[in-house]
Order: sequence, then structure tokens, then C-alpha cells
Amino acid sequence: MDKIGRKIANASFVIGTLLLLLYYLSGDSEGLFVILISYFVLIGVLLVNIVFAVILFRKGLSDKTETSLYFKSLGRMLLNIPVAVLYFFVVLYLADTMRITFGNDIREEGISNIKILGCENEIIDHLDMGESEEIWIDISGDCSISIEYQFRGKIVKEEVFSYVTGGMGQKGVYHIGSEHSIDSNF
Repeated sequence: MDKIGRKIANASFVIGTLLLLLYYLSGDSEGLFVILISYFVLIGVLLVNIVFAVILFRKGLSDKTETSLYFKSLGRMLLNIPVAVLYFFVVLYLADTMRITFGNDIREEGISNIKILGCENEIIDHLDMGESEEIWIDISGDCSISIEYQFRGKIVKEEVFSYVTGGMGQKGVYHIGSEHSIDSNF
């Protein structure tokens, strides 16, 4: 029983870590799918852990010869609780963060003094043709995201998102100067 408890604890940790990584790497539409699937998977994992924890606890109380093994397995299972809490807060942080890769799609030359305005103000000094840079923007409430940059001595303004709010965090690519500026991830 203690071996099964260790396997369940390890499998729970691996499943939770893989789901977190999948959510971190996913874009907008995929992220919602990952959250939906994760919800059902985590409920199943939680139920298995609770049932087996109760079994280990009862076995540990009743079998005096193997008590320490049962309680060690139970302890390993319980270690997943703070890990799950940490992962929960990471997901909350990601849900309140726009992770946008700004790419220079202007074919002729570089652009400079790129100001990201709105939820949080950021600056990208310069992007040559074909270059990109990822910016993490905290969503501090209801806001919008736009950019302003210099191109051929003129200031150009583009709207990235007209409205974002907490829990709307996404990951994607914004193509500066392109007719189709927002990647399908947005």
C-alpha cells in the first residue's frame, strides 16, 4: 500500500506540473481548453488522493508493524497540497498578465521608441526588421493596450487591445505595422 501511495503522490505531482506547463505555453484559445480539461483532471486526481489518503491513514493506525511506511506515504501525498496552492497562484498570476510578443513586420527598416501604453507602460528601444520581443503586461483592472512608435520620423499609433480586464490574460504575437496585426492566438 505504501508503494501505491508513493506512486499516486508522484503521479499527482507530475500531472499537476504538466498541466501548469501546458497552460503556461498555450495561447488564448488553447489556454481556455487547458483550464477546462485541467478542472476535470484535477477533480479526479483529488478524489483519488483523498480516498487513498484515508486508506493509508486507517492502515497506519491499524497495522502497528508498518505504521511508519503508511504515514511516510501519506506525508508524501500531503506534500502535494502546498505545491497545488503554489500552482494555483501561478495560474492566477498568468490569468492577470498579457504575454505579448511584439514583432516588427515592417519590411523596409527598423522601428524605434516603441511605447506600449495602457494597462502598464513599457518601452522597447528598437526592433530591426524581423525582430521581436516578448513583454509581460500586468492587467491592473479594466484597461486597453496600444502602441506608439517612430517610423521614418513619424509617430504611428496602433491599437493592440481595445479592452482587457483581470482574468483575461493571454499569450500571443502582435505584428507591428501589419494589416493582420494580431496573431490567431489572440
